[in-house]
Amino acid sequence: MKVLNQFDQLAQLNLRKGVLTIGTFDGVHVGHQKVIQRVVQAAKRKQAPSIVLTYAKHPSEVLFKDAKRHVPLITTLDQKLNLLKGLGVSYVFILPFNKRFSQMSPESFLRDKLFKSIQLSDLYLGKDTTFGKGGKGNVSLLKKMSAELGYKLTVVLNEKIKNRVVRSTRIREAIQNGEMERGAQFLGRPYSIKGKVVHGNKLGRQIGFPTANLAVENKLLPENGVYAVISQIKGKQYKGALNIGFRPTLSGKKKKLSVEVHLIGLNREIYGEECTLHIFCKLRAEKRFSNLNSLKKGILLDLDKTEKFFKKLK
Repeated sequence: MKVLNQFDQLAQLNLRKGVLTIGTFDGVHVGHQKVIQRVVQAAKRKQAPSIVLTYAKHPSEVLFKDAKRHVPLITTLDQKLNLLKGLGVSYVFILPFNKRFSQMSPESFLRDKLFKSIQLSDLYLGKDTTFGKGGKGNVSLLKKMSAELGYKLTVVLNEKIKNRVVRSTRIREAIQNGEMERGAQFLGRPYSIKGKVVHGNKLGRQIGFPTANLAVENKLLPENGVYAVISQIKGKQYKGALNIGFRPTLSGKKKKLSVEVHLIGLNREIYGEECTLHIFCKLRAEKRFSNLNSLKKGILLDLDKTEKFFKKLK
């Protein structure tokens, strides 16, 4: 899969009869997968390139100055690109989306940018997809422009699970509420976070439970609590108990959000290494223990619950 981020790069490839889809595709959930799989399948039939046009950031980061209105991404750009590669996409074009670009009409984008850079035979679109100024680039407009620009438009109906349309907003809501199983149903996989292992205060080591503290890249975190996870470090997997919160038993007056995981069976230093955590379920809410001995017993119980959870999955 080749990743591009400039229109002249796209034009230089001289792609012909491309099959394309457009969208933010945050999470690359089962609904997104349905659209992208249709694109890849159609491209194979036509012996043509499959192309996904997407964004590096959520449009809300560009459109709104108030950070409170920014939508946290389910997947980082790297995660999204890896998922698209796994679906067999030939090319990903990352739109240079900025304030100026956001003011471009969808008609101008299609005529003056996209179709001057590439020859498309087919365009696949999710039923509710919009783009361009005011979100006016929708199915209705693309149907009208298909004759002029010479492409065939295929609208892919929404994917539903238990009569609920799969949407990124619903996945974010589930994750933020700690409802990891519900989020996984819509994603088609457990929710994952990624980060580098950094030095902590090493108190976990002192009580016999060394933990890996993560500087997490993902902005979207589950609510505070303890979760059963499987980690990936240098190609190896470890079960573990993840704690997200302010460490109320150990913290002083200064409270800083901590993301730390005890990995079962890991007996080596991993500082500076990349760690991906696949979060399966919430074990309990954040809790303040009366002393370190009570904390130790609580951690033992968390690890026991983790082991039992994964045994049930087998």
